[in-house]
Amino acid sequence: MPQAPSSRLPVHPDAALYIFLGSRRGAQMMRRYWAAHAQGPARDAGAFLSLDPRNEDWRRLCADLAARPPDGALADRIVADTIAIFDLFDPVPAAALPESCHA
Repeated sequence: MPQAPSSRLPVHPDAALYIFLGSRRGAQMMRRYWAAHAQGPARDAGAFLSLDPRNEDWRRLCADLAARPPDGALADRIVADTIAIFDLFDPVPAAALPESCHA
């Protein structure tokens, strides 16, 4: 799985991969729902949902992350960068949510 040099990204490459590959997994789940519920011409709008879900890349990333120490500067950076990427798409920052929503 190719990775861009970290000096070219404002976030750690593993944080970006987590978001990208996780979105492919989410699209795979949405595709199943779409296939069961979309009707008429709306069914043709599902091309994005049919893209390669990159399951093997997702499993490899998860195994790689699980093999690393869960604490420390690198772990903290990857988590913080992942949250920062999610925050780009959500007007309510994760820090503003009740603690029960962080799990």
